Amino acid sequence: MIKIIIVESISKFAIVVVSQAVFLRRAILCPRNETVRDINEYIMDQLQCEDKTYLNCNPVCKATTINTETKMLYPAQLLNRLLFPVILNHKLKLKVGIPVMLLRNINQSDGLCNCARMTISTYKKFIKAQIITGTHVGYMVYIFQE
Repeated sequence: MIKIIIVESISKFAIVVVSQAVFLRRAILCPRNETVRDINEYIMDQLQCEDKTYLNCNPVCKATTINTETKMLYPAQLLNRLLFPVILNHKLKLKVGIPVMLLRNINQSDGLCNCARMTISTYKKFIKAQIITGTHVGYMVYIFQE
């Protein structure tokens, strides 16, 4: 079913070539996060370039009293597997050319604000992306890991 949705909304050729114009004028809206996750994974698998995975950190809050029982109840492996709509996933996979959307404000004066869309140009120690929507279209931005 996911393949049909993608082929109907974004042509197979466009996925392989990765044109900014294709992603600028199209969007796939889904009622469930699981469907979004499946569509993103399918599109990522269609691209033939190398990917990079970024991981976040979800430890138990240090403000609470941590003892061995608490560590056994909430191991990091369990916390990293949890998927909630309001919490970011533990893994973020990126490939050159894919569109991404910021989910929080980083620097509004440079166009790095909530819901800004951009395409990934490179990723090494930082992410280099080109803004494709808003008032800063065409600007190259650099996002560093915190």
